[in-house]
Amino acid sequence: MLRILPALAVLTILALPRTGSAAALPEDQVKAAFIFNFLLFTNWPDSSGPLPLLRLCTYGDDGVARALRDLDGRRLGNGSVTVSRVSQPDALSTCHALYLGGSEQRHWQEWQLPAQVQGTLTVTDSGERLSISTSVLVVAVENDRVVFSIDQLAAQRHRLSFSARILQLAQQAAPP
Repeated sequence: MLRILPALAVLTILALPRTGSAAALPEDQVKAAFIFNFLLFTNWPDSSGPLPLLRLCTYGDDGVARALRDLDGRRLGNGSVTVSRVSQPDALSTCHALYLGGSEQRHWQEWQLPAQVQGTLTVTDSGERLSISTSVLVVAVENDRVVFSIDQLAAQRHRLSFSARILQLAQQAAPP
């Protein structure tokens, strides 16, 4: 059973599919819910408030990407999220956030500069151990709980900022 960080627990459960209980959820769904709700705590470039429609793009087809796509059309704050699959870096011009599936991280170099130029929040899944990445947000499972780290330098390069609450919850990533 995954233990959920307290400050995101309620939001995470609200983002999950309506069936089943949080205790019995697969790891991929819990990670997807964390990523989905993390969007609430992100301040985007050139926006003075919450976005009415946020576009979350996925590259790859791992379990987290599929779980994120299941959240397409869900309410997020006062707006909603559309989730779509992309296959080329030039598609980032319409993405506020990009999730690169674990198996697709080998293609990171192709996506890094376009994501930075567009001000796109980049998210990767490091699997079982939180490790340093060039992504802005990294999720992982450690000791049976979902954890995340934020690379604030990468966030600055992407012109993104985060609420103080979420920054307090972020963990420091360990070297690989």
